[in-house]
Amino acid sequence: MQAHIHGSGIGTAASVQAFAARNLQLLSAIETTLGVLKADTAYVRIMAGEVEDCLAKLKAEQSAAQLDPSGRVCELIRKCLDSASRMYADNKTLKAAAERDSRLTADDGVVEAYDGFLDGLRDLHDCHAEFLDWVETHDALLESSSGTAYATADDLFAAMGIKV
Repeated sequence: MQAHIHGSGIGTAASVQAFAARNLQLLSAIETTLGVLKADTAYVRIMAGEVEDCLAKLKAEQSAAQLDPSGRVCELIRKCLDSASRMYADNKTLKAAAERDSRLTADDGVVEAYDGFLDGLRDLHDCHAEFLDWVETHDALLESSSGTAYATADDLFAAMGIKV
């Protein structure tokens, strides 16, 4: 990062000190931001990996019983999806702010760090979505049939209490 003192003439010692202090504060903020984003990216990647591992184990097991008959697990997974979506939106806004910040340069790595974190959040969301889809499909295939055949979709909707 290059520092330039704008203005005419030579700056006073006090103005040079103030400029230097401001730059140190900016560098500290950049360093802190990069550290937090690096750590958070690692955390969301670990969580995504754990979800992938859990799904792989469930697929390998091929349980003959429903996994979530109460729907509680799927409800919690939906909350995880919502959280990942909110975090993605919030951090996309922060990335846009970093892109607009004239004090930052590409060499600072802040925008790139946000890109990495956003990729990690997207992966986490996708892993949870795949997990949810698999559990719901698995359980739906194991539900007992009502034994009733419906002649039309309208008949099925009526039996489900849905007005069309």
